[in-house]
Amino acid sequence: MFDLCYILSEISKETWHRIGFIRSLVRARIFETTITQNIVYTFFRFSKLLDLPILIFESQDENANGADLEIFIEGASGFVGFECQAKLISKNQRYPSLRHESSGHPQIDLLIAYANRRGTIPLYLLYNHCNGFSSNPQFEESHLVSMEQFGCSIIDARLVKSNFTTTSPIDGTLHWRIPTFIKIHSLKAFPISVLACDLIKLPVDELSHYFGVEQELRVYPKDELLNEIGWLDLLQEKGISGIDVTEEAIDIPNLIEENSKVRSQDVFNPKFRLVFSNEPLKGQMRITTFS
Repeated sequence: MFDLCYILSEISKETWHRIGFIRSLVRARIFETTITQNIVYTFFRFSKLLDLPILIFESQDENANGADLEIFIEGASGFVGFECQAKLISKNQRYPSLRHESSGHPQIDLLIAYANRRGTIPLYLLYNHCNGFSSNPQFEESHLVSMEQFGCSIIDARLVKSNFTTTSPIDGTLHWRIPTFIKIHSLKAFPISVLACDLIKLPVDELSHYFGVEQELRVYPKDELLNEIGWLDLLQEKGISGIDVTEEAIDIPNLIEENSKVRSQDVFNPKFRLVFSNEPLKGQMRITTFS
């Protein structure tokens, strides 16, 4: 059945095999940005063919990071958000880019701080492939899914920080012990498909600790997500580049510019927003029953 759960599962498997294929080629490389764009395009393509309860937005901020995205899923009282920073596994099955900094600040701290301000969950979106094996019976038994379902996996950034970093008592510098695929997935890491297969069914109070870190989540009303300035609805067909040329839209560019200045100050600045709903959004789509 072609629902959001199935599509996310297939995206994970395709990502697993795509990374493996590209890395088997001579002088070929694959990037986090490309994989993220592939994910967004897959949803865009299926949304044109099927009645999927999803909306896709692109940030109009020119400083947005093309590898990162945020996902909102609908619960009983509104939408809960997940800030997803993409990290691609290396050929030696580790994640060296976890230690990246921006303007002298650890990227992980900026991601967590951004999510704290918004009342959302900070996640690493890991793009994975393990050379040498496409299955691991012990791993699969403990996780109850095949290895390739972890082509795209998610884990709370705060768990990653607490388990794989130490802070210098002298100067506060963050020191990393870069984890392997097996090490990081021995924590509460999940295939990305759980967002649509499992989490979309849970009440907000259960979502708040699902990833192993208790927090108070903000519940976003639908109108705020659908009408926030600075985000272009990619599923709307409104003239060139999706822009609605009406008298009411005249001042939109200035509003977008102002909003972009504010959001650009946050180093975590996602390029795409996916909104998973339990019901039609703005009359565009009918509900696809989850099973």
